[in-house]
Amino acid sequence: GERLELVDRWFAGSGMFGGREVAYLVDDNDVLELDIASLDLVPIIGASDNEGFLGRIDVARNTFAMVSGVGDSLWVEFYDQDLDLITSTRDSGATYTSVALSPDGSIAAVGLETELHTPRNVALVDVATGRQLDWWSAPADAVIGDVDFDGMFIVAPLGYPGDPDRPPELLVVNTTSGEISTVVTSAHIDLS
Repeated sequence: GERLELVDRWFAGSGMFGGREVAYLVDDNDVLELDIASLDLVPIIGASDNEGFLGRIDVARNTFAMVSGVGDSLWVEFYDQDLDLITSTRDSGATYTSVALSPDGSIAAVGLETELHTPRNVALVDVATGRQLDWWSAPADAVIGDVDFDGMFIVAPLGYPGDPDRPPELLVVNTTSGEISTVVTSAHIDLS
C-alpha cells in the first residue's frame, strides 16, 4: 500500500474492522483505508464506485457504514467485511447526515435532517434491513453535529446557530428506556 501522506485528505472515521484497527480518509471521493499497525494506506472504494458525496464512515466487527449522497440527498450504505453491499437507506425518503454502529455492527445510530434541511433528529436503523427502528428529536433550536453509539446510548453534540453564546451541549438518548437528556459540556467564559 501507499505510505501515509495527509495532503488534501480528510478523516472520515476509524475503528476495528475485520479484526484490524483501521482509519478511513476521503481523498477526492476515493475512500482510503489506513491499517494502524502497518501505516499502509490502501484505496478501497474509488470515485467511479460512487455517485457523489462521501461523508462519515464507521466500522464495527465486520460491518462498514458510510454516508453517501448526491445533491441534497444523503443516505447510509452498509457493507459486509468483503465490502459487498448489505443494504442502503437510499429509498427511505429520509436524509441521513451521520452514522455510528453498535459494537456488534447490527444496529446503527444515525443523524437525520428535518424538512428544513437541518440535522435535528437521531434514529436507530437495523443494518440487515435498513429499516428505521425508533427515533428521537433534539431541542427545537438545536442542530446535531454527529452521532456516537455504544449499543445503548446515542450521544450527539448539539449546536445552537441562533445563540452563539450558549455553552456546548450533548444530546444523550438511552435507546432502551427512550429517555432523552441534554448535558452542558462546559461553561461559556466571556474574556472581553
